[in-house]
Amino acid sequence: VYLAWGIIFFVSPVGVLKSIISSVLKSIISRVLNSIISMADQYSDIDFDDVTEQTGLAADEIKCLKVCFDLFDTKKVEFLSADDLGEIMRALGFRPTEEELKDLLLEIDEDGSGEIEFGEFCQLCATFLVDDPDMETMKRELKDAFRIYDKEGLGYITT
Repeated sequence: VYLAWGIIFFVSPVGVLKSIISSVLKSIISRVLNSIISMADQYSDIDFDDVTEQTGLAADEIKCLKVCFDLFDTKKVEFLSADDLGEIMRALGFRPTEEELKDLLLEIDEDGSGEIEFGEFCQLCATFLVDDPDMETMKRELKDAFRIYDKEGLGYITT
């Protein structure tokens, strides 16, 4: 028995249970749909072809980096500050000095804004993710590095 505004209604327990279940299911479905829509929107402003062309990253790698970028972008301003750059580098296992961070920011901040936008973030991360160079390139680079220490050109380095 349910009393509303002085009118007596007879409500069956089964009807109340169905109403509650229906309401809960509608709420769950609404949340799931909103989550799916927001996930799709999460990548809508990314030009995947442009980022791939600039970095060599695949679409799934770019999506993963977007999730990481959003984790560091705690203020949701669509860019990372110079302070965030230090935090990112430490999260990657590096311990850069302030001078190294300034140099890195100058290197990756293409537009000179002092902020790291998503495309610039991808370029930074791509240096750690893109495949290693081929064997011939590595041999050439090792020989060049060896020549720096082989000052007399003897073909060996003394210890």
